[in-house]
Amino acid sequence: MRILHVIPSLGPRRGGPSQAAKAMCRELAALGMDVTIVASDDDGPAAHQEVPLNQPLVADGYTTIYFRRTAAEYTFSAPMIGWVTRHLREFDFVHAHALFSFAPALAAFAAQRHKVPYAITPHGILRPWGIQKRRSRMKQLSFNLVERQMLNGAAFIQVTSNVEADEIRAMGIARPIEVVYLAVRDADGIRDDQSAAWAEPDDTIRVLFLGRFDPVKGLDLLLPAFDEARQHIPKMKLLLAGGGDSAYKDWIVSEIARLELEEHVSLLGFLDNPGKWDALSRCDMLVAPSYTESFSMSAVEAMAAGKPVIISDQVAIHDVIAEAQAGLIVPCDVHQLAQAIWMLAADADVRRVMGTRGRQLVEAQFAAGQMGRSLLDCYQRYGSGK
Repeated sequence: MRILHVIPSLGPRRGGPSQAAKAMCRELAALGMDVTIVASDDDGPAAHQEVPLNQPLVADGYTTIYFRRTAAEYTFSAPMIGWVTRHLREFDFVHAHALFSFAPALAAFAAQRHKVPYAITPHGILRPWGIQKRRSRMKQLSFNLVERQMLNGAAFIQVTSNVEADEIRAMGIARPIEVVYLAVRDADGIRDDQSAAWAEPDDTIRVLFLGRFDPVKGLDLLLPAFDEARQHIPKMKLLLAGGGDSAYKDWIVSEIARLELEEHVSLLGFLDNPGKWDALSRCDMLVAPSYTESFSMSAVEAMAAGKPVIISDQVAIHDVIAEAQAGLIVPCDVHQLAQAIWMLAADADVRRVMGTRGRQLVEAQFAAGQMGRSLLDCYQRYGSGK
């Protein structure tokens, strides 16, 4: 099969969707599929990636083509239009990523016009928090005019949890929905023993946050919760790894100062792949107190590294983690989050047992290879009528 993936951005600072799309393409290529992914060169609202444009780049077995993002709004790319219009019909299946953005709309409507079957992965964009809290009126208008037609024309909709599937069905979308978990590739971290972030006594409990610096991630809960937890376990360090909007980062710095946590919180910045796995290998737990999240790759990666996780009950895979007893599930509440942090910090045996269960869960449900096989099965079943 020739499979085309279309996504607004593959920028590292765009977080989970970019990472997930690359993983999908890598696994499909490993199964012998001819895979191409097209994206803009976006890497955040004011940034572009330094990548070659308008030419095929082959790595990890699949082809990537980047086009200039010509407007930040909706991650619009004028050069992408011509390429998709000319080449989309050459593919057996099209997979569009995200909604409320230019690239997936271009792919979906071009696929409809050329009668090429396509799938859509919303990446959690349709979850209630995002619809209600961010440009809700504009999103509702756009959904009624554009996204509903995109979804209703899809061969299937791919999601990463049963929770997300139920939420989409409740919106009146009647297309088939397939739950396909994302997968974690093997850890390839390195240890830099000179790093200042780790220059703490061996008995220090290291609490890691790994993700975009964005209000949705619940850092307004995590900082005061960590402060409260330190009243029980003083020897703790909070490590914040990620990148994002500079104004929000300034708020994080000011909040750390307000809580007088400057000596107890380290900002690690954006971590590349080796640095990310290095942080995961060294931390004692990972905390993801998001107000909404369709999957949480950071939580799955932490489990792959054998570390317990604390996640909010708004992370859509919380039921899977709870069933495996690989972490603690809490509401979006400062005091309950604080209690979970200090409970794990106080008990090394519990951390070790949960870490082992988390690794077993990843091997059973999130291991590399499973996602590719599941996606290929969906493409073959829903694309057979082309």
